[in-house]
Amino acid sequence: MSEYIHVHANMPTATHPKVCVATEYQDLSEAQTIVANRASMTIIGTNNTIDIDPSKSILEHLEINNIPIRSQCRSGICGSCRLKIISGKYKRETDFYLDEDDTASGYALACCTYPTGKITISLNAPRSTP
Repeated sequence: MSEYIHVHANMPTATHPKVCVATEYQDLSEAQTIVANRASMTIIGTNNTIDIDPSKSILEHLEINNIPIRSQCRSGICGSCRLKIISGKYKRETDFYLDEDDTASGYALACCTYPTGKITISLNAPRSTP
């Protein structure tokens, strides 16, 4: 007789921000891998670690979770949502504010950056003038 391991994860969606999904696994190592690799975002300087949906930008995740961040254009032009990626997996859309030195140093715009796995960010990125 096989035993099942139950894994619960919060999977926020636009219509159901606090949906809990339960999945059953027969193999403990598979369940541990899923939990360890769960997509989440940690914000340095706060006690916040939030589950993420890879289809939403960092800006959207912060707003959904009532974490204050400056933003204006929401399209990568103004640079007001600049932050620093400390570590993790993410994809970027083109922005018109950051230069190559900024991106090489880990800076990103929250409106144009989509976490794809575990990610750690700092919202206290120093401002620069382009």
